[in-house]
Amino acid sequence: MLVCTLAGMFVCTLVGVLVCTLAGVLVCTLVGVLVCTLARVLVCTLAGVLVCTLVGVLVCTLAGVLVCTLAGVLVCTLAGMLVCTLAGMLVCTLAGMLVCTLAGVLVCTLAGVLVCTLVGVLVCTLAEMLMCTLAGVLVCMLVGVLVCTLAGVLMCTLAGSLVCTLVGVLVCTLAGMLMCTLVGVLVCMLAGVVVCTLVGMLVCTLAGMLMCTLVGILVCTLAGMLMCTLVGVLVCTLAGVLVCTLAGVLVCTLAGMLVCTLAGVLVCTLAGVLVCTLVGVLVCTFAGMSVCALAGVLGCTFAGMLMCTFAGVLVCTLAGMLVCTLAGVLVCTLAGVLVCTLVGVLVCTLAGMSGVRWPGCWGVRLPGC
Repeated sequence: MLVCTLAGMFVCTLVGVLVCTLAGVLVCTLVGVLVCTLARVLVCTLAGVLVCTLVGVLVCTLAGVLVCTLAGVLVCTLAGMLVCTLAGMLVCTLAGMLVCTLAGVLVCTLAGVLVCTLVGVLVCTLAEMLMCTLAGVLVCMLVGVLVCTLAGVLMCTLAGSLVCTLVGVLVCTLAGMLMCTLVGVLVCMLAGVVVCTLVGMLVCTLAGMLMCTLVGILVCTLAGMLMCTLVGVLVCTLAGVLVCTLAGVLVCTLAGMLVCTLAGVLVCTLAGVLVCTLVGVLVCTFAGMSVCALAGVLGCTFAGMLMCTFAGVLVCTLAGMLVCTLAGVLVCTLAGVLVCTLVGVLVCTLAGMSGVRWPGCWGVRLPGC
């Protein structure tokens, strides 16, 4: 053994051990071991083992094992295992297993299983399932399902489905479907379907269907169907059906039927039927029938029949019959028959016959009665 002090230096050898301190420096070798401290630095190697502490740092490797602590950090690897603690954090992998805790955080993967909690955060994958919650964040993956919410963000994939909301943004794809909302914008595609709303705009196509709303505009085509609303306008065609409303206008065609109202105007055709009212005007044709009312006027022709009322006047012709009432007057001719009542008076001629009283004549005989 050798002990030596020189200018504050201490050197000692004992069975091959050398210890030396110089200005606080310690160096020691023992069967290949080197230990040295300088300004609180410790380094040691022994059969491939290296241990070093510097301001609380410890590093050690032995048969592939690495252990290091720095400010409470511990890292260790042994046969693929890693264990690390930092401010209470523990990470460990062994046979594919990872476990980590940090301020209540637990992460574990075993046969594809991942579980993690951090301040209310839970992340777990088991049989391809991933779930994570962190301050309102939820992430879940189960057979390709992913759901995630973070500050109002929701993302979900299930069999190709993706749903995401972020500050009112929604994006979703499922079997080719895409849905997206951003500041009121919605876009959706499903088997060729596109739906989009931007500041109230909606556009959607599905098997040839198109729907669009922009400032109250709705347009939709499906198998030839078109629907559109613009400032109260609605247009729709389905199997030849067209419906349109614009400022009270309604137009509809179904199997040749057309109905339209504009400022009280109604127009309708169905199997040759046309009905139209404009400021009290009604016109209708059905199998050749025409009906029209204007300011109380009604005119109708059906198989040659004409009926018209104007200020209480009724005129009707059917197979040569004429019926007219004006201020309570009723006149009717049928095969030469004339019947007239005026203030309860009934006048009738039949085949040139006169003087025939009809109930309601009230005993009054007029020329021809």
